[in-house]
Amino acid sequence: MSMTTNMLNLVEKDVDKAIESVQEYYSNIESNVDHVIEQLQRALSQPMSDSHLIKTSLQNTIKPLAKQYSDKHKELHGSISKIGKTIDKCFQSDFGNVPITELFDTPEKYKLIYMIICEDLYRQGRMAIADKLIEETKLNDNDLFNLEKNFLEEINMILENIRERNLLPAIDWCLRHRNQLNQTGSLLEFNLHKMRFVQLLQTENFQQAKTYLANLRQYSISKGQCEQEVNQLMGALVFAQRDLAKSPYKYLLEPHLWLQLSELFMQQAFQQVGLAQDSP
Repeated sequence: MSMTTNMLNLVEKDVDKAIESVQEYYSNIESNVDHVIEQLQRALSQPMSDSHLIKTSLQNTIKPLAKQYSDKHKELHGSISKIGKTIDKCFQSDFGNVPITELFDTPEKYKLIYMIICEDLYRQGRMAIADKLIEETKLNDNDLFNLEKNFLEEINMILENIRERNLLPAIDWCLRHRNQLNQTGSLLEFNLHKMRFVQLLQTENFQQAKTYLANLRQYSISKGQCEQEVNQLMGALVFAQRDLAKSPYKYLLEPHLWLQLSELFMQQAFQQVGLAQDSP
């Protein structure tokens, strides 16, 4: 998940909270107003001999409600204001340089802008649109950009496979880049194999899972790390032969682990070629 997606999730969380508060606010108002109306109707149906007492009773009922909803309204205002603050915190709002025409006064500057747009399109997997823009803006002769293009095409393909629960292209990529990954102490390959092992448990390929775990254990020993996680996977293998979803290792089935794996792969892959993970 990109940084932009994380920021949007923060804003969405604040919006959902504000909506929930507003719904609760109006729901309580309707209930309490109905109660006050019932009291008014009951009072009006009584003899008017003690109008002062009736008036006092109604005031005692309405005043606390008025204060309660006044305070609640302040809370609602705070919840809604928080959305704006989160947006200001997460997103760049200073566009003061955009109207400056000098930013786009030469073909070289336009070319850089086109490259940035194309890279963003490639990062999103919109290859056809990027190719059309490259064709129209004549960026084909830029060898550096073409190198990035090929890299981004491959990464998008691998990420799409991870979303479809196919880990083999990602594992193959790690094997081809193992030396570079080892130099940075990356655990990407281990985490891919770990998730592949969990897949074998889910499909009840227990014999294949045992072999896979033995290889994973040797890999862990050679790296001198992840020993505790391998031990947990051994425990998961035992419970999976009954029901992994009802075992202490059910957390291995959490859907968010796939999202984390996609993020980890993207981060490590971009690091290998010196590209920023976030789109320019």
